[in-house]
Amino acid sequence: MGFDNPKATEIFGPGEVPSWDNSPGGGRNTLADIDDSKPRAKCGFTSIKLGDIRAPYRTHSFVPTISALDISTDDLFFPAMMDSTTLPLTPFEDIFIPETNEEHAQITAKNVVWILKKLDQILISGKTYASGTAKTIFAPIAIEIQNSTVKRSANLTLHAGAEIRLSGEFQAMSGSEFQAKVE
Repeated sequence: MGFDNPKATEIFGPGEVPSWDNSPGGGRNTLADIDDSKPRAKCGFTSIKLGDIRAPYRTHSFVPTISALDISTDDLFFPAMMDSTTLPLTPFEDIFIPETNEEHAQITAKNVVWILKKLDQILISGKTYASGTAKTIFAPIAIEIQNSTVKRSANLTLHAGAEIRLSGEFQAMSGSEFQAKVE
């Protein structure tokens, strides 16, 4: 089963699984579970078999990486990696992509270390805050913003527990609102 177009309502059967269900992302065995269930229905004093459900693909992408990271591409198989090519295509300050495919919401030593580091200290690099946007960023310990620009009519507020560092070519343009608060 699957959708050729995520906004469409037409459902495809076995052997016709379109690429959305096979795009890279957290894997899940939903189709295998359905295939293995051998569904039956109660009909009076007997139960009847509801048919042979076959899953030509045992796993599918539960949350496609392209969708989860809002990657600006039409390529469903874009090779999202933890490198300089993927981050600029997302609206995020930073991202974490595991080296191998994982179950949806799997907790690993690597992603725990990454998230704890992100909660303590934030590095913002090479970002442009466009006119008409408002963004507030919090960090328990420190924020460093470098090589970034706050455009006219944009609003950027940074809150950190101990330190905020402005480095590189940081610029808050005339007509923007920039606040840095250490509390």
